[in-house]
Amino acid sequence: MIKIQFEGIDDWNRPVFKAVDSRERFGCIHELFNYEATEIEVLNKIGELDLCYFGNSFGCEPMGTNAGNIEIIKSTPKKKKIPPKNNIDKINEAIQLISNAKSLVDVVLGQKEIKDFQFVSNYYAYGRYGINQVLGGGNPLDDSLFSIIKELKKEGL
Repeated sequence: MIKIQFEGIDDWNRPVFKAVDSRERFGCIHELFNYEATEIEVLNKIGELDLCYFGNSFGCEPMGTNAGNIEIIKSTPKKKKIPPKNNIDKINEAIQLISNAKSLVDVVLGQKEIKDFQFVSNYYAYGRYGINQVLGGGNPLDDSLFSIIKELKKEGL
């Protein structure tokens, strides 16, 4: 028994199945599908008896011979893996969050009824309480989150 799995739709709109343990291909010449057809759509219309031997490569000419002793094995849906964020992505995300927080505080403190209080002056006088420095807007000789990114890149981390 040759176990086969759906491989895709070829240039002639034929569904193609590949043997799990070899290069052999099987397909259907009587039922055609659009290029985006899914395995489920194909298997809802055809089965093992509809397939014939195609050859050893995707898109090859069908031999027209009966597929023989084959069994279609449905693919197991693959869960999409979300790639882990690398260190630089994490620091960039932190920079964005801090920048957004800075903007929110600036909006609140910029309101007409608040902007004349002493605490507002202190906030701006002390570099937005360190936010400017962490974002690299303070003393250019001081390090910031951008300095961390630069070092991570230099070290290949």
